[in-house]
Amino acid sequence: MNRVFIFTDLDDTLFSSRWKQQSEYLHPAALLKDGQPVSFTSPKQRLFIELLTKMGEIVPTTARNIDSFNRVLLQFPGRYAVLSNGAIILQDGVPEKNWLQKSRDTSEQFAPRLQQLLVFLEQEARFVPAQINNRIIYDYGLPLYVLSKCSRETYDGKSLDILEEKLKEQVDLEGMFIHRNHNNLAVYPHTFDKEAAVRYLQEEIMKLDENDLSIGIGDSMADFSFLTACDFAIAPSRSQIISMFKSVIQRDKQ
Repeated sequence: MNRVFIFTDLDDTLFSSRWKQQSEYLHPAALLKDGQPVSFTSPKQRLFIELLTKMGEIVPTTARNIDSFNRVLLQFPGRYAVLSNGAIILQDGVPEKNWLQKSRDTSEQFAPRLQQLLVFLEQEARFVPAQINNRIIYDYGLPLYVLSKCSRETYDGKSLDILEEKLKEQVDLEGMFIHRNHNNLAVYPHTFDKEAAVRYLQEEIMKLDENDLSIGIGDSMADFSFLTACDFAIAPSRSQIISMFKSVIQRDKQ
């Protein structure tokens, strides 16, 4: 029997913050801890989700940890999910034990460096114009990565650029990578990777073969690698991935 699995990012792919939406006809899609809606679907996103649901089994593939994932209002009836940028694989609602142990080992190795990064970013954030919230993201009790988030009200596009340059100039990032998208800057251990998690899920758990179809959907360059693990790839037209391709094509035309 042919199977179809759709590995899809969530934020800025299936739903977005209100200020990023162009439609007035929005439905709540995810909540803050206090229960207030923070992300919404547009009519086109809702139609897209409906089509995906009819096509096959949706596998959320997201940087959200289990706490923020549980505050997503969309229903995903499938058996699997990839969380925390690939650090966690859920199977039937619980972490897959072998992958969890691998992530636990990485977390123990990088925990001191994550704490050092947090201290550095908090110090440097005092000297940029925008308001930056810095924190370590945990999942299932494991410190996984550092996130610097610029508030919507003070977002200027430059403050995170300054922090990124400071990181590259003054911090040892061996074994780690920086991801930028809109008002977020995150620093991850290389081991926490959506592509590696998706490939493990496909090969070791799902046991996909030539009769099965996999589709990858994402908006950012952090998603690009896991899209290459799928048979077909889809990206929103107004996304970091498409913008990157457009800039490359325009450069080659010159």
